[in-house]
Amino acid sequence: MNRWQSALVGVALLSLPITSLPVLSRWLGGALVAPPASFLLAGLGVILFLQALWRRQPLPLAFAPLLVFVGISLSSTGLAFFRPLLPYKTHPYWKEALEAALTLGVGVSVWLAAALGPRRREDLVYWLRWLNWAGVLLVGWGLLQAGVIFLRHGQYPDWMVHVQSWFSVRDFMRSTFRKRVTALAYEPSWLAHMLNVLFFPYWLAATLTGFTACRRRWRWLTLERVLFLLGFLVLLASFSRIGLLGFFGMTGFLLLVLARNLGAWGQARFRQRWLGWALPLLSLALFFAGGVFLVWLLSLRDPRMAQIFNLSRFSNIYELGHRLKFGERVIYWALGIQVFALHPVLGAGLGSVGFYVPAYLPAYAWRLPEVRNALVLRDFVFNSKNLWVRLLAETGILGFAAFVVFLLVLFLQAWLLHRDENKLWRTLGWMGLLAVVALLGEGISLDSFAFPYFWLAFGLVTAGVRVRSAAGMEEKA
Repeated sequence: MNRWQSALVGVALLSLPITSLPVLSRWLGGALVAPPASFLLAGLGVILFLQALWRRQPLPLAFAPLLVFVGISLSSTGLAFFRPLLPYKTHPYWKEALEAALTLGVGVSVWLAAALGPRRREDLVYWLRWLNWAGVLLVGWGLLQAGVIFLRHGQYPDWMVHVQSWFSVRDFMRSTFRKRVTALAYEPSWLAHMLNVLFFPYWLAATLTGFTACRRRWRWLTLERVLFLLGFLVLLASFSRIGLLGFFGMTGFLLLVLARNLGAWGQARFRQRWLGWALPLLSLALFFAGGVFLVWLLSLRDPRMAQIFNLSRFSNIYELGHRLKFGERVIYWALGIQVFALHPVLGAGLGSVGFYVPAYLPAYAWRLPEVRNALVLRDFVFNSKNLWVRLLAETGILGFAAFVVFLLVLFLQAWLLHRDENKLWRTLGWMGLLAVVALLGEGISLDSFAFPYFWLAFGLVTAGVRVRSAAGMEEKA
């Protein structure tokens, strides 16, 4: 990388903890999802992509299914203009479609920046080092918030309120999350999202392999291991239920992979065949029990989590969601599924779900205050609040399949990387595996393509495959 690219990457990665920069949000017309890292990296991605085309350089394998997905998404959006979609309140469909297409373009460009930017092993280490510094900023500010919440009952000092207002459109005084850590994110679930799909996959992978992007380490103690432990405390203090689900899914997958090695170790050491399945089952049982105990501890402070252990009889899925305090999200998911049923092959087009609200919103929605306020008082277009439902509703089964193939290609490439003897490649392999699994859980609650976090994680894994392959060809030559 040249100097200007290095400087741009450093600034972009350092700004990763910021999800709604006030200046950028106002420039985008009051958008809540306004991470400066997305636009900085997207600009770099466009330049690198054009350079690759000009120089006729081969593009990564994962680009093919991603390009198919983009093509299907745009085709479906174009067809939507031939359907009788009435404006929703003051919002015409073309405006929502354009915004959705641009956010998808931003996400793909972020992936291209991370996939094409690093050209040598040193470049990858440079990206990971700045990822650590962003993690220091995120974890440090998050721990400060946690200290104020638990020691001062959420009474933030003026200087913290002032600093927060520089980096987030939601300050401490107006926040509805006075008892939950948000760090520099707009809300706790966004904080959990960035931790689960980007920071934790890298830190947990580096913890497992012993790799560090820093120039110094103290024996077995590395910055990545410290950040993973402190970041987990920040995740707990966010009280994000989907965040915890994503984290347990990711660590549970890691345990499943390692359980196979544990069984083989038990058989070799004790020469007992039953240990081949007993030790993995025991480890999984302990993991599950520890997760339940942790959720119970959090339920002592968060009434929403307490409902998990206090479910009464319910007559439908909407009532269950309402009991667990996410009934509004279930309504949005049901709306998206209804739209998918109407247009199952190519979907209804990007950004179109909200325009089906008058006819297909479930009747139970009128019992929920948040949905009633959104329908009557607030002026915005509904979305599905679920990545997987959004893919089905807006791009149909074809678009959903193309995106799944993209993830499968990344997963298989990461699987090959994680078996390499080199610590860096093995770390990137584990990072890719964990990021894909984490996205399966995080996608239940978030559906925006504009967030750079999973795109960045997948791009770094793609870059690792490309750089490793190039290094292997040079050695053979």
